[in-house]
Amino acid sequence: MSTGLDATDRTSTGPGRRRLLVGAAVALGVAAGRVAAAGAPPATLLGKPVDVADGEQLRDEVLRVLLARYAQDRGIGASPQEIAAYRRGVQRALERDRDTALAQRDALARQLATAQPAEAERQGLSRRLADAERTAQMFEQTVRELQDPADRAVRDQVAAASIVRWKTLGALYRQYGGRIIFQQAGPEPLDALRRFLEERQAQGDFAIAATALEAEFWRYFRDDAIHSFYPRGSPQEARAFGVAPWADERR
Repeated sequence: MSTGLDATDRTSTGPGRRRLLVGAAVALGVAAGRVAAAGAPPATLLGKPVDVADGEQLRDEVLRVLLARYAQDRGIGASPQEIAAYRRGVQRALERDRDTALAQRDALARQLATAQPAEAERQGLSRRLADAERTAQMFEQTVRELQDPADRAVRDQVAAASIVRWKTLGALYRQYGGRIIFQQAGPEPLDALRRFLEERQAQGDFAIAATALEAEFWRYFRDDAIHSFYPRGSPQEARAFGVAPWADERR
């Protein structure tokens, strides 16, 4: 799910990948809901109309605006020290991935040189060797790019956005509790986000006029089947918002 707080997760976080599950029926339902609203905007956010194509776009926009305000109200930001630590953590992770790919490449090369496999097996090993080589080169190039001073400002902006996102979601988790789910952009406090949005809707920060649009908006938070949850009480759950990723040596 895109929370609007990090520059990198507009396409890598949850709901956008699930639009095929909603299908044409929801799209038709949203259109019908707009007609039933007799010209009223399908939704409003902080008193202003929001014209969106579906409930997922609406959810992204509502979260982008309301979580940014939540972070601002609480003075959540990223210090230069945190940004530097975040960048070091990213570099460590990339270097580990590169070293793993290099080790796989070397092991495959030794196997090809010494095992004298059958032709079919040799072709398979050769393809795996080529893949490992490309992967290692990709990680090596990325590590070099991280060290290029020309892109320092952009990388710092990305790091700051990611730090603010993690801090904001952590603050919501501590305030509202609940379960945490796995996401590409990092852990996400699903129940806390739902409770936050329910509270903001009740307070009038946003309103949804179309029934079908509202159903799609809330599905992400109310359909457990589309998520993978951290085990309750597990070390992973405790670390999710207890240890800053940029300070975690295991990254």
